[in-house]
Amino acid sequence: MKIPIRYAYSDGESHSLNKYIKLLFHYLERDKEFEELIVKVRERLSQDIAILEEDKPDITVVKSKPLRSETAKLPDIRKPSIHIVSDMGIKMDKETDAIIKEYPFLQDWRKGLRGFIVGDLFEISNENTSIKLRVKSKLYPYIGNYTDRDSEEGVKIVINSRVSKKEIKDCIDSNYSRIEYYLNYLPSLSKQSTTRENFERDRYVVYLKSKWDKTYREIADILADGSNENSLQKAYEDFPYH
Repeated sequence: MKIPIRYAYSDGESHSLNKYIKLLFHYLERDKEFEELIVKVRERLSQDIAILEEDKPDITVVKSKPLRSETAKLPDIRKPSIHIVSDMGIKMDKETDAIIKEYPFLQDWRKGLRGFIVGDLFEISNENTSIKLRVKSKLYPYIGNYTDRDSEEGVKIVINSRVSKKEIKDCIDSNYSRIEYYLNYLPSLSKQSTTRENFERDRYVVYLKSKWDKTYREIADILADGSNENSLQKAYEDFPYH
């Protein structure tokens, strides 16, 4: 099985291929167990691809030419002008995890492995850098390798070891176009922002409801600002702190 490889480092600099990486891929291309895993994953995923709207920021896979790895008759799961749906991304995560369980030393190249599963190129990148970009959006629960499922909605810069001020600035500068893109899918104000319209009123509503056991009708009378019971109930349920 042919595995075309390429460096894709975020620093933008050119990198020569380490001789040990060359040797690893030399044997990986001849590893029948690895080939079988890739074949089976491609076969399973090929049954789950669905078409989405063109404006959604999911992974796009466009068929252009036969896979170079098809010398081993690997199934081509790519389809013309399609987007992989959110559920597909989750399935890809599971399938990638299954391969990495058998080949744990590929964990550093998780993104490259995913790319090879759906395409024909294994990109070797510095995925385990000290600074990472993570995104969580209710509108789009799956955002490729930047998906963050564990924390609150937003765009995060994750720092997992000591870095300099320059490294942080360089990371933001090099990723700003991507950050700006994902910011467009976030609300103008967070749910927790005290500058959000009616935030302090809603805090008062929560207090009257939870500590004074007032009905929404009674709260409406206390507020005397034209609020109705339904809107006050929604305000109470939507308030971030209870």
